[in-house]
Amino acid sequence: MTERLQAAADVAHSAGFASVSMVQRKLGIGFVEARNLCQRLEDLGVFAPTVGSKARDILTAREETRRIIEGAA
Repeated sequence: MTERLQAAADVAHSAGFASVSMVQRKLGIGFVEARNLCQRLEDLGVFAPTVGSKARDILTAREETRRIIEGAA
């Protein structure tokens, strides 16, 4: 799970935003798994909550994100 969380976060950091559909496409995974990864990253404080159909903001820097994910493992 940690590897998938990190991959989802890396995709979002590279794009400058986070969305379930983007994570799904870039990682080649199903919608439910992508949604769960984004929700977990939101729960960890990495992604902002969704606002309608807008993409989520990223709330942490890349290195801080890595530390958060490692700490959650």
